[in-house]
Amino acid sequence: MSNTVGQFLLDRRQFLAVVPMVASRALAPAGPLEGVTETGQRTTPDLMMRDKVVALQFVFTSCTTMCPLLGQLFAHVQRSLDPHVRPAVLLLSVSVDPETDTPSRLRRFLSDHGAQPGWHALRLPRPALARFLAAVGEDASTPMAHSAQTIVLDRTRAEVARFRELATPAEVTAAIAKAHRG
Repeated sequence: MSNTVGQFLLDRRQFLAVVPMVASRALAPAGPLEGVTETGQRTTPDLMMRDKVVALQFVFTSCTTMCPLLGQLFAHVQRSLDPHVRPAVLLLSVSVDPETDTPSRLRRFLSDHGAQPGWHALRLPRPALARFLAAVGEDASTPMAHSAQTIVLDRTRAEVARFRELATPAEVTAAIAKAHRG
């Protein structure tokens, strides 16, 4: 991490209280939403998330500000996950710019951040994306409108934590561990 990025995170952490918003409500159903992963595979969020603890983030590959930090966050989280927990976890970076974010661009985003198996990216067509974002409570009418939030869901898709601002790897990892324990 560069000193500039590190200083930005440090300054930001001093002013933001990044506390998970624990909720008992489950993820609102968004209906069948078919998209494409970084490998070009056609799938749905439902199939990807089935029987997994899920950490969601919202990115776009042409972003030069918050999205690289979100990529670094998931890279740190993935490395810090207990090896016995890792197979039960899906880290999912959902594109908020489906017109630009091709599978190859999503693959490059993941590669640039050292993604390992279990971390995927998903591009949904704009109408499906709008429904998915509404289901998870994210406002991203334009790519620049998306937030830095990370949402952690348990296997039943109940929300375990919602970090409304940039979370630390320790916070996300702890929420994933809590979701895994049930």
